[in-house]
Order: sequence, then structure tokens, then C-alpha cells
Amino acid sequence: KVCAGDDKFKNYLSLADAYYDLAELERSKTSDATEGARDKEEEAFASVVTLAADAQNTFTAESYPLEWARLELFKAQALHFSGERKGRENEEKLTASIGCYKEAIKKFEGHRDPRAEEARAGLAGALEARGALLQDSTMILEALGLHDELVDGAISRDNLPQLASYLYNRSGCLLALAKLQPHGGEEELKRGMESAEAAIRIFQDQNDAQ
Repeated sequence: KVCAGDDKFKNYLSLADAYYDLAELERSKTSDATEGARDKEEEAFASVVTLAADAQNTFTAESYPLEWARLELFKAQALHFSGERKGRENEEKLTASIGCYKEAIKKFEGHRDPRAEEARAGLAGALEARGALLQDSTMILEALGLHDELVDGAISRDNLPQLASYLYNRSGCLLALAKLQPHGGEEELKRGMESAEAAIRIFQDQNDAQ
């Protein structure tokens, strides 16, 4: 309330990070499936969305495009994480998350900001989650296309840690797609297995190198 400009924006980000940490803390308590902890996790995610939307009243898309996009990414992630929680999947939140990811990507790409990649990775995950929830193979295929792009980009940069992560995420998407195939998804399962095995090899090589 007492600061402005860059300091104010940094404080918004710090507070959002604190809410994410709180959500993670509450999630760690859900091993016993206590509804109270699950509700507090939900409240923490909701606080991120509210906070980011409030900050965007100051850091507008027109005057502060990159700051606005970072806040939009925070909203997208909070809605995504909340919307895909096992046992509490929420189509409305996943739909809103997808919209926020796409808006953030447009801003980031328009200013050649590297955070566009993080937003694309998030979008792939949200599309996959919503597609699996609705049993919509078209949506999962859209997510798979994004995963493929991310894998190709990591290969071109020779970024092995990032590549391993993207390969692993792609294997999960292929598994989700396989579950919706009337023929059993043998081809998708094979590709998913190959992607997962490639990720495991990279992880193992990195551990050996350390």
C-alpha cells in the first residue's frame, strides 16, 4: 500500500509466491485426505488469482505489457493447478486457465520475452488436463503439438535438463491420448514409452555426471 512502481510490482510477485508456498504446504497435509487442508490449498490458489487481477488494475496491459503478462501467467498457473487436482477436477477453472495462458503467450511473444516458453508449457498441461477430463482427443492432440514443439526447441538449444522435463511431460500426454483411442492406443503407448525412456536416460546421465 505504501510503495509504487517497480517496488510495488516486486511485492505483488513476492506475495503471490507466498500464496503458492502456502498451497504447497497445505497440499503436503493432504496425505490423510483431510478436507480442511484441501480447502486451505484451494483458498491459497484463489488468493493468487485475486491478487494478480488486482495488480493488473495498476500494471495494465497497455502501459506495462510484460508485467501484466507475468501476472496473467500467475493467474493461469493458479487456475490450472487448482483445476486439475485429483478428485476435484474443475472444467471451468481449466477453461479459464487456458484463456489466461494464451493471453500471456501473446504478450510475451509480442515482446520476444523468453517466458513465453514457460507459458506454452503450462498451456500444454492445461489443455491435456481439460481434454482428459472431457475425454476430448482433439484437445489432447493440441496439447501434444505444443509438447512436440517444446521438445524440438530444447533439442535445438542442447538444453538437456529442459529436454528431459519436456520428454517426460510428452509421455504423459501420449498416455492420456492412448486412453481415448478405440483401438487401445498401441501406437500412442509406444511413443509415450519411448519419450519416457529418453527422459530417464537423460536424468540418469546427469546423475552419473554429478
